[in-house]
Amino acid sequence: MMREEGFTIIELLAAMVVGSLLLVALSWSVGSLARELRASSEKPKQQLEKRASSLATLIEQALPQKDGATAIVAERERLILVTPPPAALGANGPLQLTLRVESRGGGQALIAQFKATGDGTPLPAPANENLPLVQGYREIWFDYARGSEGRASQLRRVTINFRDDKDEVTRLSAIPRTNSSGACRFDPISMSCRA
Repeated sequence: MMREEGFTIIELLAAMVVGSLLLVALSWSVGSLARELRASSEKPKQQLEKRASSLATLIEQALPQKDGATAIVAERERLILVTPPPAALGANGPLQLTLRVESRGGGQALIAQFKATGDGTPLPAPANENLPLVQGYREIWFDYARGSEGRASQLRRVTINFRDDKDEVTRLSAIPRTNSSGACRFDPISMSCRA
């Protein structure tokens, strides 16, 4: 008896079904990966959109400094000022806010750190930790507009620039109510300290 070599129709159909299922699974995986990559590229912008209002408010509420205290420090990759505490920290008295740029995992991040100024109660340990506000940008830096007419120390506007991988720059600007020397004027209409 002679044996014929080859595949039966059933074997061919089974192989085609298995091959089709593998192709479907592969295309689903590739599509899912593409969706995740798109979502991760949008993630830094989404982080910025969520935190922009709070970040601007913290800068706008800069408090004047008492004698001997550190004035506003305004550098390209760092901003230090005293601000009222965020609502999440409760009534804690004024806090020193440090915003700084730090390199993290393939990009730069904007990091916030709060520290008690001595006027209020000490912060709980988790509140003293570095808090990444926005991360994943190619470059982050601060720009400052200063006063004119011999008042170079007066800080008029703080702009935080966020450059993404597509070389697009998103800017967040805030106007502090006090200047870098710590002086401010009390505005009786708004009941706040104005530059």
